[in-house]
Amino acid sequence: MKKILDIITGIGYGHSIREFAILNNLKEYDISVAGYANSYEYFEKKFKTLQLLGPKFPERKFKFSLIMVIF
Repeated sequence: MKKILDIITGIGYGHSIREFAILNNLKEYDISVAGYANSYEYFEKKFKTLQLLGPKFPERKFKFSLIMVIF
């Protein structure tokens, strides 16, 4: 069986959602995904997933904070 390792970067879900649409059509392959932060959380229950160390963004959940805007 052919194998695919897809490494997904980015802090939002845009890359992850587009990659899922592609990977979901490649069912004849053994697919593994490597990612960090949101991409890891998005794929961990969908494919075999490896967690990478990546940049830590304090606003990862994209919450609005008036204090951070003022700061």
